[in-house]
Amino acid sequence: MKMTGNTPNELIFHGSVTGASHKRRGTVCQDASGTFRSDDGSFRIAVIADGHGDPSCVRSDRGSKYAVKAALDCLQIFAKQYPSYADIEAASAGPGQRQVIRRLTGGILSEWAKLVKDDLASDPMSEEEYRRAGRFEEAYRSGEHAERIYGSTLAAALEGKDYFLLLQQGDGRCDLLYDDLTMQQPVPEDERCYANVTTSLSDFNAAEEIRGCIVTERFEKILGCLVSTDGVDNGFYDDEDLLQFYLDLCIKMEEAAAEDADESLRAVLEKVSAEGNGDDVSVAALCRRTLIRSKADEIRGSIEARRRDHERDQYLGRMVSMERKVSMLRERVRTAGPEEQDACMREYLEAYRAYQDMEAQAEKLRSK
Repeated sequence: MKMTGNTPNELIFHGSVTGASHKRRGTVCQDASGTFRSDDGSFRIAVIADGHGDPSCVRSDRGSKYAVKAALDCLQIFAKQYPSYADIEAASAGPGQRQVIRRLTGGILSEWAKLVKDDLASDPMSEEEYRRAGRFEEAYRSGEHAERIYGSTLAAALEGKDYFLLLQQGDGRCDLLYDDLTMQQPVPEDERCYANVTTSLSDFNAAEEIRGCIVTERFEKILGCLVSTDGVDNGFYDDEDLLQFYLDLCIKMEEAAAEDADESLRAVLEKVSAEGNGDDVSVAALCRRTLIRSKADEIRGSIEARRRDHERDQYLGRMVSMERKVSMLRERVRTAGPEEQDACMREYLEAYRAYQDMEAQAEKLRSK
C-alpha cells in the first residue's frame, strides 16, 4: 500500500492484498502494484501485475514484482522521451502510435526477461520447486521455458502532458473515469482470456499479444485512471457496479488522512476479495483531486442512488418470490381436504398479509 502523490491537485496510490481464498490456503500474494510521480510533476505512472496461479508458475509472485519494476522503469524513460503527444507523432512515420508502443512494449518485455534471468541465476530452482512444476519439471530442468516459472500479466498507465498511454497483457483492466461520472475501457478485453486462462508476459509471442493505445480526446475531462487485476473486476456484477466502486474509492482516498490512507485502501481491497471470488486484488490509480473535489457531492449522490436501486431491486425480487408462495398456498387451500383446510388457510392468510406489507414497502421504494 502506498500513497505516491498527495499534492493539492493529485491523488496517486496503489495497493495489493492477498486474496481471502489464498489466505485460507496459505498461498502468498501473487499480485503486485506500483505508482510513480516525476519530481517536476510532468508525468505519472500506475502499474499492476497478476502472477499466475498455475502450479507450474512456481515463482509468479516474483514475476509480478519484476513486471511492475520493468514497466515503471521503461515508462519513465518513455515519458522523458515523449513528454507530449506531439513528440510521439513526430517520432512516428504516419499515424503511428503503433510504432512507438511496439518499441516500448519490446523494452518492457526485454527488461522483464532480464530480471527473471538474473533472479534464476542468483537463486536456482530448488528440488521442491521442480516437484511443484508438475508436467513442466523436465523442461525446467533442461533450461526450457524459464520465463514461464515467473508468469504474470501486466496492465499499466502513463499520464503525460496531454495524453494517457495504456498497456495491457492478459486479464485485468485499464479504465478512465470522466467528470460526467462515466467510464471508458480504451484497451478492449482480450478474447483469449477466459475463466482461469490468460495471456502472459511469458508467452512466446508476448510481443504481438500486448495491447496498447494512446488517449488524447477529452484529456482535461478525465477524473482519474485506474488499473486493476481481475480480482477486482470479478468482484462486481457489471461495469456500472465497478464504476461505482471506483468512484467510492476515489472519494474515500481523497478524504482519508495521510496516516490512515494505506489502511483504508487495504480494508477496501480485502473487502472486495472477501465478497468476490477470493482472489488477490490490486489497484493503482492516477486521480485529479481538484476534479474529485468539485464532483464530490455528485459522486456521493450517484453512489447513493445506485445503492437505493440495488436495495429496491433486491426487495422487488423477494416480492416476486413471496407472490409465487402466496399463489402456491392459494392453490393448496383450493385442493386441500377437510382435515387440512384450516391449517392451509392460516398459512395462506399469514403469507398474504406479509405480501401486502411488502407491497406497501415496495411503493415507498418505487417513489424514491
